[in-house]
Amino acid sequence: MNIQIHRSFIMFSILGIGLLSGAPVYAHGGEDHGDAGKTPPPAIAIAPRATAQSEDFELVAVLDESQSKNRRLLIIVDRFKTNEPVSGAKLEIDAEGQNTSATEDSPGVYVASFAALNKLTAGSKLPLTISLETTDTSDLLTADLEIPADSFNETEHSHRNTGYAAWGVGAAFILVAIIVLIARRRHQKKGTQ
Repeated sequence: MNIQIHRSFIMFSILGIGLLSGAPVYAHGGEDHGDAGKTPPPAIAIAPRATAQSEDFELVAVLDESQSKNRRLLIIVDRFKTNEPVSGAKLEIDAEGQNTSATEDSPGVYVASFAALNKLTAGSKLPLTISLETTDTSDLLTADLEIPADSFNETEHSHRNTGYAAWGVGAAFILVAIIVLIARRRHQKKGTQ
C-alpha cells in the first residue's frame, strides 16, 4: 500500500511538472530568457503605417498617436537607390479630398496633421496620395494607412493571461497531489492503529 501511495505521488508530480514546463516564459526586468538570436521588433513597428516607393523615392508614413485628439502623420522619405534622407522637399498630402502640406521636422522626416487622421478607428483604412517635389525631380506616390482591428497590446495581454493560466493549472495539480498524499497517509495511519 505504501508503494502505491508513492507511485501516485510521483505520477501526480510528473504530470504537474509537465504542465508547468509547457507554460510560456516571459522576460521581465531587463532579463533575457533565451532566444539570443532573435531581435525584438522596434517600437515603431506596432504603429499603423503606410509604405510607398517609386524609381526615385521610398517613404514610410507612420501614425503618431501620442496625442489622441491631435494625431500626426510622420513621413520618412529617402532616395530609393541610396537610402539617403530627402531633405528640403515639398510634400503635399491628399487624404479624403483634403489637401495639406507636410513640414520637415528633421532631415528626411516630415510631419502633417489633418482632420481625417482623428477620424480613424480600429479596422479602418485611409488612402493617401503624396506629392513629392525636390530641386531635381518630383513624384506622386500612393499608399493606404491601415489601422489594425486589434492592437498589439491586446494580443500581448492575451498571451500573458494564457501563460498565467497554465502556471495556475499546474500549481493546482501539484497542490491536489500533495493533499491526496497527506489524506492517504492519515487514512493509512488510522488503519494500522
